[in-house]
Amino acid sequence: MTEIVFKEKYLSSEEMHNINMFFDTMNFGYGSSKGPYKAGWLELGWQGCWDTSARLHIESNPIHVLTERLQKDFGKMIFWRASLRHFHAPFDVHDDYPYKERDIEKLESLGIKHSITKGYTFLVPTWWEKGYNPGTAFFNAPPKDGEPLYEDCQEVLPKFSEQHYKTRELKNRIFSVRRIVDWKNVGDLVGWENYTLHCSTHTPNWEYSRDKVVKRFLSIDCFIDTKN
Repeated sequence: MTEIVFKEKYLSSEEMHNINMFFDTMNFGYGSSKGPYKAGWLELGWQGCWDTSARLHIESNPIHVLTERLQKDFGKMIFWRASLRHFHAPFDVHDDYPYKERDIEKLESLGIKHSITKGYTFLVPTWWEKGYNPGTAFFNAPPKDGEPLYEDCQEVLPKFSEQHYKTRELKNRIFSVRRIVDWKNVGDLVGWENYTLHCSTHTPNWEYSRDKVVKRFLSIDCFIDTKN
């Protein structure tokens, strides 16, 4: 079974202050970020966030406190994707393994063979709106005995649309909820190995808007460097 990581206050308040100040001061913008997008299978009808590149190539970037600590704790890594995510509405179930052609091309440019599978996605919360309950849910597919199904936890997971339930598509029945990690502090570390199915949690009765960010977090994807 793939590993799930949760470490409270992985980064100190001072370290998080430095990271937030760096991004606030530099004002990098969203670049070519896709932003929130249509998702007709969800009750909300859309999902997603904007991204600001983490700019790992800048040596003075205080985010290197995080990357260095991750390598100390989990092994030598090749970081291939990193951003500050400006979150507007929950993503439904997915994994983050690089299937897209542009991602594979980027990996190849870094000398990472597509056959290398050992890697992680790490999140570090930087801020969230007062009253919002941020978290990450993890799933098993096929469902594991003794675990609730996705559709049994709709009060805290992104709700599927009415049409979705009319057709009873398999998506809401093939996932069981393995674990829900509630974010507790700015600076916590949430992580998971490649191929781990997951989604954002949902805060009941929250009014999501394409014009309003509800949380921000650092997101870093890496592969374990097996050559060293």
